[in-house]
Amino acid sequence: MEVYDRLWGELGRPLRAMLQEALADTVHPSPLAEFLTGIITLVPNAGKPRDQVAGYCPITLLNCDVRLVARAV
Repeated sequence: MEVYDRLWGELGRPLRAMLQEALADTVHPSPLAEFLTGIITLVPNAGKPRDQVAGYCPITLLNCDVRLVARAV
């Protein structure tokens, strides 16, 4: 997030315009749907068997711009 602090003067307007378009878009599928989509992946839990579901923890990988908006909301 430090990048946004340092470069907000250059990134602020384009980022805001892109997010407003993404959130207001009613076309299906949205051209920005890929930007707003997270990827769910499994991370192995230390000390647990990897051949069982309990041996993994799901996490969602998001675009850092989406994370910024989620934090602000």
